[in-house]
Amino acid sequence: MSWRISWGYIFMNNPRRKNHIAKWRRKENFTGFLFTLPALLGMMGFFFFPFCLSIGVSFTNGFGDLTFVGFRNYATLFGNPTFQLAAYNTARFIFTAVLSILVLSVFLSLLLQKKQKGHEFFRVSFLFPLVLPTASIILFFQLLFSVNGSFDVFLERLGIPVSNWLHSPYAFYVLVLLYVWKNFGYNVILFSAAFSSIPPAYYEVAQLEGISEWRKFFKITLPMTLPYWLFIIVSSIISAFSSFREAFILGGEHPHSSIYMLQHFINNNFQNLQYVRVVTASILIFSVIFLFVFFMLKFRNRYGDIEL
Repeated sequence: MSWRISWGYIFMNNPRRKNHIAKWRRKENFTGFLFTLPALLGMMGFFFFPFCLSIGVSFTNGFGDLTFVGFRNYATLFGNPTFQLAAYNTARFIFTAVLSILVLSVFLSLLLQKKQKGHEFFRVSFLFPLVLPTASIILFFQLLFSVNGSFDVFLERLGIPVSNWLHSPYAFYVLVLLYVWKNFGYNVILFSAAFSSIPPAYYEVAQLEGISEWRKFFKITLPMTLPYWLFIIVSSIISAFSSFREAFILGGEHPHSSIYMLQHFINNNFQNLQYVRVVTASILIFSVIFLFVFFMLKFRNRYGDIEL
């Protein structure tokens, strides 16, 4: 046995053997680099270089006049009332929609953990809105909340005054309802997976000590699933920010002021050939999202990573 070990040790520590392994690894890395080179060139050509060009243009008068003007474009943009309205509506929508979807998802996930009869069916049915085409979902909401729509007919029968839902301040809440209904199933699945990862022994000990359900949640469930919470919050904010498609189809290019989002502002200025304003607004939006995700990930690293 010792003879075999000694010869194996000599073989693995042979300088020629090490050089051969090093050459093989360099060749393997180079081959992998060649396979990824087309994707890297495409990303550099269509994303990285245009993004760097956009940053440079945001400090000039535009593509026709590259005179350096400093932060004048950013100051002008911050003073634009339309941009202020779009930024306020976007921030308000993200806060309201994400908070609503988190509360609803946690509540339903905790109910599913009780494993009542039919819980498997409900767990699967929550994913149905995700597989439906977005246009068909929005069409359903338009038929439901349009003038003389199904909801108005229902209110009339109850003797309640109707409202022009999609062209009034209520359009904001219709958009929030649409976002929550379409996306909460994904969060339910993630929260259910997070709650299922907690060993039942913790809850059994807490039950023996007579701890209430609220204390179980804040002392056991929340601390042990915090990395999941951070991941779900980040993904929910990104999905809420990218809900322009729903707002655009629901209200058109010029919707009610309550659902006029930053994406509307960028799209309308692009059509009006205001490229410097579009570039400046895009850089600001990217910076805000990047900083938020960066700090959330740094905060998550303090509590450990997760694998989904």
